Amino acid sequence: GGLTCGIWMIPLWNLPATRPQQAAGPKGQTSETGYTCDTMGGSKEDSNYVIARVSPAYQSGALTDNPAMLISGIIGVSLIVITGNLIIYNIFQISVIQDIQSYGQLKTLGTTKRQIKRLINRQALRLSLIGILIGMLAGFFVGRAFWIRIL
Repeated sequence: GGLTCGIWMIPLWNLPATRPQQAAGPKGQTSETGYTCDTMGGSKEDSNYVIARVSPAYQSGALTDNPAMLISGIIGVSLIVITGNLIIYNIFQISVIQDIQSYGQLKTLGTTKRQIKRLINRQALRLSLIGILIGMLAGFFVGRAFWIRIL
């Protein structure tokens, strides 16, 4: 079976005069362009017949139908997550290495291991909050810019 649907975009300020005239096809079918297709009951012998089908590339299916696509997606997301973790780890490591002399001086002055750990954890929290805030703002504005271009 098939379904034929026609949509007319009618401006509200000129309702009665804007409906287009339909061309009559063979066997009484009507279409906006004057062509017929399978879903309208046309046949290949008609002079105004066009092939109107949906490309299989546009038809969605379950991920289990194409395991190669599923595996590729999982590998791609995994690579992105691993890369992100390595970048974050390296940034934090560079920050700690830059402050290692200060930690040595604090240790000399009598700071306990627990106090130095707390200091490092606070630094990690500060860096994380700054990074999360910047990432969320950047993601919002980049997403908004792409969304406007998509629509």
